[in-house]
Amino acid sequence: MKYAAIFCLTTALSLGPACADEEADRKRIQDEGTARGRENLRQIEIDLASLHDNPSDALLMRLANRLPLLANDYRFHELREEASRGYAAVKKALLETPGHAEVYERRLLGFRAEVEARKRTWNDFHFTGTQMVRILPHLQSAETMRVLGRMLEDTKGSTPETAFFNQAKESFNQPPVSSAEYAVVALHRIGIQEPPVAMNERTEFLVVGEPMTLKIDWQRWWQEVRDGKRTYRFTGSDVEYGYDGPVKTTSPSVGGE
Repeated sequence: MKYAAIFCLTTALSLGPACADEEADRKRIQDEGTARGRENLRQIEIDLASLHDNPSDALLMRLANRLPLLANDYRFHELREEASRGYAAVKKALLETPGHAEVYERRLLGFRAEVEARKRTWNDFHFTGTQMVRILPHLQSAETMRVLGRMLEDTKGSTPETAFFNQAKESFNQPPVSSAEYAVVALHRIGIQEPPVAMNERTEFLVVGEPMTLKIDWQRWWQEVRDGKRTYRFTGSDVEYGYDGPVKTTSPSVGGE
């Protein structure tokens, strides 16, 4: 916004009213967005009040879907304090509610089965997978990790040989497109201390362009967690996790051999 104002000021003589109109449009769009942001925050309060008594799949997903928006969406640019409090409240409530990640797994597997039965298009499955990539990294829990660990096993749709019957041919050049690939991207973004895949420019490129090349590393790491040979921590947390949840340990980070 600041740079647009500078541009308008330095070109006012040549552009005249056009620049002022552009600024007015930006302000109108932001004002309308802020109004919708306030409506969203009011609805979030209502949904949070209902969560304890009615943790339905629809309500869990509706709240979880708000997290990326509360974290960074133009509708909350002028409501940062309210959005920050809302984000913290939604995240805390969901993490305290069993099923916060499994609800997306059920949806993904349900769509997968319907695509296999030719009752639904592959796009529905893909939309849910990409939705999980956006949302699950906000829900750092043992449940989320178990869901993503299971997803690593399912590579159907990642190659032309394993494609779903109505999967777009061009999709293979635009990963992620399989459960395993969605899991790799989400695991990369969820924030693990000392992850099995180093965080650098090369892996950032692979996560976006070739996530299957990183699957084995994540799968081997997760198998060690399942076998009780390794624990993990989320970034910024001192809590040590095993497969089933938090564990008592005095070691900084338990690894394999």
